[in-house]
Amino acid sequence: MKKKNTTDQDIEKAKQAKAEPKAVAQPSREERFNKIKADHKAKEEAREKKIEKLIDDEALLDGVPDLIKQSLAQEAKKNGHDGKWLIKLNPTGTSVITYADDRALRQELFEALDRVGNEDPYDNKPLIVEILNLRQRAAELLGYAHHGDYVTSDRMAKSADTVLDFLAKNKAAYHDKAEEEFETVKNYALATGEISTFEPWDRGYYTQKYKKDAFDYD
Repeated sequence: MKKKNTTDQDIEKAKQAKAEPKAVAQPSREERFNKIKADHKAKEEAREKKIEKLIDDEALLDGVPDLIKQSLAQEAKKNGHDGKWLIKLNPTGTSVITYADDRALRQELFEALDRVGNEDPYDNKPLIVEILNLRQRAAELLGYAHHGDYVTSDRMAKSADTVLDFLAKNKAAYHDKAEEEFETVKNYALATGEISTFEPWDRGYYTQKYKKDAFDYD
């Protein structure tokens, strides 16, 4: 068999083939979506773990049920703070907001929870926007107007409009009563003389106190 001669053109083609970067496989839309959701969850969990409050004066926990305080003490001991109480945002933070008599502590924990996912380096807003955009594109590719219609298509509601109509009917039925109950708790809280303004971190606390006083419910 005759040996093929290597020409300058062959050599040049070989050089070009070697120099050209190999194409990197791009993640699919589903892979990207799953990665974003995982990143979103990781940021929230990292933020929640980072924010914690160590209590060394039990008086700050007045009003908090003993069972919850025991949990806080166990958490503190586990983290090397025996004889103290460690509050983490989730799940004990919300319980302390509901029961702690110390208003400044309730406010501090409420505002910390409100910042989860809203500040660098744990800001999730860009990820949420991308999640919404990916959902919209996926729905359109499948022939739906939006993600709401897609997820309800194989469920009892069959469409997002049915769900929205259901929610609107619920709002019409319960809105006035909910407003009435809110005002009742607000007036109860202000009548105690303990506060002059009714803030978000007061609602759960005074709701449970009102129930206990009005209905002997604990």
